[in-house]
Amino acid sequence: MELPTALRSRLKLPPAWWSVLARIAWFSGWSPGAESFSRARRRGAEAAAALAAEAAVQGRILLAGHGWMNEFIGRALRRSGWQSPRRHTHQFWEYVIYRKGA
Repeated sequence: MELPTALRSRLKLPPAWWSVLARIAWFSGWSPGAESFSRARRRGAEAAAALAAEAAVQGRILLAGHGWMNEFIGRALRRSGWQSPRRHTHQFWEYVIYRKGA
C-alpha cells in the first residue's frame, strides 16, 4: 500500500518517522494521491474471494503478496472460515498457510 505523500511541514524528522506519520494518517482516512485505507481493505476482501474461488477449482494455490495487502486478504479469509496456525507478522520473506475450515 503506497503511503500518502502530501504531508507538508517544516519539521525536520527522520524518514522513518515520516513513514509512521503517513501510515497513521492513512489509517485515519487521509490519503491524498494514494489508495484509501477503506478501498485497500475492500480490494483485500475482493482478492480473498477470488483466491477462495480459485482454490475451490484448483485445490491449492499460491499467492505472493506484500505487507498490508497480505494482512487484509488474511483477515477476509479468516472471516469467511479459513484457518491458519499463525497470523501474518509483516516480516520479510514470511509465509502463511490457510486451510478452509470444516
